[in-house]
Amino acid sequence: MQRGLGDTIEAIAEATGVAAAVEAVVGECGGCQQRRDWLNRVFPYHVCGDAHDVIPFTGPVVRNLMMHIYPVRAHQFWRWNVDQVRSRMHLFNGHRAIAVVTDETTDSLNDVQRSFGDDRIDTWIVDENRSDLRETHTWHRLISACHSCDPNTITFTCHAKGVRGGRSYDDPGVDRRNPTSLWAACMYETCLDGHRMAEQLLERNVFAGSLKVRGAFGGGSWHYAGTFYWFRNAKLFAMPNWHEIENVWYGTETYPGTKVGWGQAGCIFGERVGSMYEESEWERLLPQWMEWRKTHLSG
Repeated sequence: MQRGLGDTIEAIAEATGVAAAVEAVVGECGGCQQRRDWLNRVFPYHVCGDAHDVIPFTGPVVRNLMMHIYPVRAHQFWRWNVDQVRSRMHLFNGHRAIAVVTDETTDSLNDVQRSFGDDRIDTWIVDENRSDLRETHTWHRLISACHSCDPNTITFTCHAKGVRGGRSYDDPGVDRRNPTSLWAACMYETCLDGHRMAEQLLERNVFAGSLKVRGAFGGGSWHYAGTFYWFRNAKLFAMPNWHEIENVWYGTETYPGTKVGWGQAGCIFGERVGSMYEESEWERLLPQWMEWRKTHLSG
């Protein structure tokens, strides 16, 4: 993906608040992305002299995993999430760190550990659930377990999605009428089956994820809805504030947006999406998802 003057203009508009102000008045800019891409082609960074953020991979990519699990007993849907990761576990040839938080409503640590079968897990992080912090409660320990400045290392972060909802592990199929079901399935497929695209994006970006939302949220001005994303270790850990995260339940979701602007974060699928809880948004996204699947997963 070509980077250039269009990205610079977009970053300035984002930093000064101009982009948000314009969007608040006129709505989403239908042609902005096309104009940005045109400017990038005409005035690429290698002409403008701003290619310092490009770090090519120089060897085989090492992929870490960090995952937070709250194994709610009622619906057992956390097991579906484990299945999604296990079916793609071969991707994670680096460090694998799993955090498990429990309380009186959950299954046990042993239940979760058994659900991974013979898969290698390098780090288990165990604690009581903090409903006020959710995934943020274990984030520092997870990311520290995957800390590495190796330029060929990337890390995927996720959590067991939808465990508080009404879906059952006995009926794990993707329900097109259930936004949370679609949401979780879309993130696993696009982020993990689309890992090659993520790696291309991470040559130029600190983060790469799906379902990218523009707009103020916590301390950031954008986020990946659902908190599934990759990051490039060498880029993130070079930042002096990499360890700083908002100490709220949505802290892991706002984290990328507090580190880089909109133009410095790659999107695997679903740029400028709306509310993932709305059926109407999934009616709009489903055809795009199926087209993405044909383009990126065929063959």
